[in-house]
Amino acid sequence: MSQLTAAQLDALRTLRAAYPDAEIAIIGASALAFHIDMTWRTSVDLDLVIAVSVADLAPPKLPSWRRHPKLEHSWKTDEGVLVDLVPAPSDALDAGELVWPASGHRMNLTGVRQALQSSNVQLDLSIGVASVPAIALMKMSAFVDRPYERQKDLKDLAHILNEYPSLDDDELFSDEVRAMGLELGTTRAFVLWTPFARDRG
Repeated sequence: MSQLTAAQLDALRTLRAAYPDAEIAIIGASALAFHIDMTWRTSVDLDLVIAVSVADLAPPKLPSWRRHPKLEHSWKTDEGVLVDLVPAPSDALDAGELVWPASGHRMNLTGVRQALQSSNVQLDLSIGVASVPAIALMKMSAFVDRPYERQKDLKDLAHILNEYPSLDDDELFSDEVRAMGLELGTTRAFVLWTPFARDRG
């Protein structure tokens, strides 16, 4: 469903070339657009999670990209694409947060492991696209952390609950759902949360 621009695809190729073995997944609104209609919302940046350490996410590996002087996760490519890169080394995933060394800022990584593990759309570059449930979990976490700065996440979550899954998705009509007699809105929320409920047993 999503149509990445030529410049965004070039950015992904550059990143894959710099980190040939790392797990990489698209997250955020760009990832949502692979699953549901997001034409109402224009996202100018490309949000990505990459399974490397902060130290490995270094300018020498991306010589044509410029790093934001204050925002350690923000980059701009030589073609002008804004890229947010969230490094996700295993120790940070286990701790549930990433501490940026320069600023000391603590970034909540809730949902990031799920984003990497649930990537169910693969681009030709072996770069995954996070599932809708994983994206929703990350947006919930981001809003709780910074409620006055992340109003767009609430809008995205409302849109998800109105559109996901689509009305022709078999999960909406499973025996489990039918037995509960849920209304459509509640059914969609149930299906959205089901992957995490199963993980918890």
